[in-house]
Formats: sequence, structure tokens, C-alpha cells
Amino acid sequence: MLKNIFDRIPVRQLIASGILVLVFFIAIGFSGKKQAKKHVNEVVVKIVNQENNYFIDDLEIMDLVNAENTDFLLGLRLEQLNLKELEKRVRKHPFVKEVQVFKDLKGNLLVEVIQTRAIARIYNSKGKDFYIGEEGHILPVTAKYTARVPLVEVKNNPFKDGNLLDTEKGEKLFNLLTFIDGNKFWNAQIAHLFIDRDFEATMLTQVSKQKVEFGALENIEKKFRKLDVCYKKLLPVKGWNAYDTVSLKFNGQIVLK
Repeated sequence: MLKNIFDRIPVRQLIASGILVLVFFIAIGFSGKKQAKKHVNEVVVKIVNQENNYFIDDLEIMDLVNAENTDFLLGLRLEQLNLKELEKRVRKHPFVKEVQVFKDLKGNLLVEVIQTRAIARIYNSKGKDFYIGEEGHILPVTAKYTARVPLVEVKNNPFKDGNLLDTEKGEKLFNLLTFIDGNKFWNAQIAHLFIDRDFEATMLTQVSKQKVEFGALENIEKKFRKLDVCYKKLLPVKGWNAYDTVSLKFNGQIVLK
């Protein structure tokens, strides 16, 4: 069938088309070589997913790209750059979730960074505090910026490094923190959490003076549905400060004390 199609096309037209294709690929090759000979004109850093959390900035990324001022990129030819190596340098920062380094036609080096977002801060009575990232990673506290996230006090804190998801207790705590982070109302209201020796939670909210006895870190969604009922239907009727404690520890019940 293809042979019949080509038989109908004039020879001159086939030759002309072939020449155009050849010229096209030669132009691409020439353009690529010309681009490679260009020098790095500027390094442009873009940080996304900050959402008012500024754990990293352009200067820190520039410092990592330049290998802490031991390998300056400005003025180098683009063909000299190892983009994978540059991405590896930037990934060393604990708050870098993803990074992509690429070149544009103007000779600029573009560094696009997605920042890891913190969802809670763990108070450590025996050492330094640390943050919990959105994927469970334990992240260092920086003097540069303090995130507005719930503060968590854990009795006999078992978490030191790595990821909360590495342990059963850590996974339970992470599931609770993730639920709070993903709920607009409770994320704004829950300011402080205490995890006792039995790994049961008590919460302090900003909407009232009550403490919330959450109990074991299980049936999280079910317990928060009960808490929603309490704050939307019971407390407005009884009075926001009529009770000191809201307990969700008992299965299927809301106990006001």
C-alpha cells in the first residue's frame, strides 16, 4: 500500500521533501551545539509549595547549587553542567521535597524547588525540638523561621530521626496529625497536643477553654465526628465555658465534665 502511495508522488517532490527534512535536522543539531557553547548567564531559583512557610530561601538554594561557594556556575558553558549533580546538591537540604534543574534558550539555569511542608512541631524536653513533614519525615527546627503548626508534647518521646512511619506509634501519631492538617476547622483550632505514657492524646483548642480527651490514637475520623457534634450542637446551647473537659475516650459517647 505504501509503495502505491509513493508511486503517485512525483520524484521531484520526494527529493524536495527529503532535502527539507535533512535541513531541519541539521538546523536542530547546529542549534544544539550553539546552545551548548553558551555560558550560564543567570541562575534563577523558584520555590513552590511554601504556603507561608519559609524554611528555605533563594540564597540557600544558590549556596547549594554552587557547592557552598566552591564551584561557581556563572560564566561556565552550559555543556559543562551536570544537571543531575546539581539536583543532588540541592536535595541535601532537609526541607527540599523535589528539585528540577534545567536550561533555557537564553543561557539561564533554572532551579525549581518544591519545599517540604511542616504539619506539626514536636516538643522535646530532652533535646532539640523538631518538625514533622507532610510525608512523616523528622525535620530540624531552624532559627530563621517558625511555622504556625500544632505543638505536640510526647511523654518519653521515642522519636529521634528518620520518619514517623518507621514505627507503629509514629504511624498512629502521623495519621492523627495528617487528619488535623487536612481539616480546615480543626487545623485552625487545635493548638497543642499532649501524648501521655499510654500514648493517649489530650488536646487544647483555641475556640474554648476545654481540654479534649481524645484517648487512644484510633478511630480518628469517628472521634472527630463526635467532636464536631459537641462543638456545633452541644456547647453553643450549654455555653462554651460550661464544662472543663470534653472526653471522647469512651466508645460511642461524648462525656462533658
